[in-house]
Amino acid sequence: MTEAARRPYATEVSGPDVDASVGYVMRLARALHTAGTPAPRLEEVLLDACHRLGLEGQFFTTPTSIFAAFGPVERQRTHLIRVEPGSVDLGKLAAIDRVAREVQAGRLRVGEGSARVDAVAAAAHPYHWLVRLLAYAMASAVGCRFLGGGLAEVQAAGLAGLCIGLLSLVFSRFTLPSYLFEFAAAFLGSVIVSLLVVQGQALAISTATLAGIIGVLPGLTLTLAMTELTSRHLASGTARLSGAFVVFLALIVGVALAATLVTAVHGPLRSVAVVRLPPWTLYVAVGLAPLVFSLLLGARVRDLPWIYVASLVGYFGMQAGQRTLGPELGAAVGSFAVGVVANVY
Repeated sequence: MTEAARRPYATEVSGPDVDASVGYVMRLARALHTAGTPAPRLEEVLLDACHRLGLEGQFFTTPTSIFAAFGPVERQRTHLIRVEPGSVDLGKLAAIDRVAREVQAGRLRVGEGSARVDAVAAAAHPYHWLVRLLAYAMASAVGCRFLGGGLAEVQAAGLAGLCIGLLSLVFSRFTLPSYLFEFAAAFLGSVIVSLLVVQGQALAISTATLAGIIGVLPGLTLTLAMTELTSRHLASGTARLSGAFVVFLALIVGVALAATLVTAVHGPLRSVAVVRLPPWTLYVAVGLAPLVFSLLLGARVRDLPWIYVASLVGYFGMQAGQRTLGPELGAAVGSFAVGVVANVY
């Protein structure tokens, strides 16, 4: 056990050493929260950091705030950080985790740890904007194949995903309100697919539209909400689940509004049946999906092999589960397999 781990709890809640340690813990909390850490994991990391630094801390986190109290009950000092729900950033999560481990092992002082955490939090996306644009387009195209789309739908979804990627760059460049992005993305994706149909492209409209906006679906938000609810972090889980519902509602309204406007101008749109692609194309999609979503989530290149392992184990675990237990439980088997691999990592 390290010297920091054996250190007794600080009996005071002020002083240079304690203030530096508290500052480090609060910076760690903000950075992890912004990078998409769920409440159970965030509070576990913060409590462990306090224990190693000799602090007595209590924490309560929600998707929009972090409450922290340091010191004995009689002399507690309470902090509040107001935060915005951040998207998952795998690269930053890995980098922050490395800093936390070095501080807890005593290889970094808390002041150096605070500086490194701030640097990681302020870092830009690790991949060039052109790479991210291509990833948005490929994510929609790959998602369309998973949804059973044909070649025409894959092409339409890829175009919609590319335009949504451009829209995301515009929002980040001009600091537009983030809560409008999902609505605008759904509206844009639906308009593009509808205009392609107006121009004579034969498409299964619903498949192409859903695949086109797949990059903005709140799937990870919903997953984190379920994780928090099952671990009895009810306040955070309920709030995050409500946020996912609002995003779904914004996407539905955006798609419906775009389709209604195009129909009002050009008349009813005709959707056609999907012309199925050969089965081997599904395995191409399985091979591309981990890469394109890793790029969107900012994963480090060194983590790609593990991401591929988890993704393939999850996919083939789902397939095996569907064959043995039925389609309802197949996804559960795949999810369980991914969880096992992630915890081994």
